[in-house]
Amino acid sequence: MVRCVFLTLGSITFMFLLNRAFGFIMLCAFPFIVGVLAFCLWKANPLFLRLQAQLDRLNSIMQEDVSGLRIIKACVRELYEKARFGKANDELIKIQLPAQRKPYKGLCKKSWRTAPAL
Repeated sequence: MVRCVFLTLGSITFMFLLNRAFGFIMLCAFPFIVGVLAFCLWKANPLFLRLQAQLDRLNSIMQEDVSGLRIIKACVRELYEKARFGKANDELIKIQLPAQRKPYKGLCKKSWRTAPAL
């Protein structure tokens, strides 16, 4: 985090040294950039928390399956365990796909369409 702050401040400083007009443009755009990043992180964070919870659940089922493989086969519960793993995997996919798409959905497309030609 500290590294990012120093890189940002150094970048803006060198932009001023190279070209004052571009430095002022970047200085004015900086709050907007930070706001967009904060908004994206604010929207994505709940999705990724749910994603991590589902991934933890899937990993615990997988660990149970690997550690108790002989018992599962001995008790003839293989079909039940496969169904349980499949259900947990399907729930993970339902959360993972929107978490990867939703925070940034359409953001890049809109910005390219509305960007002024230089």
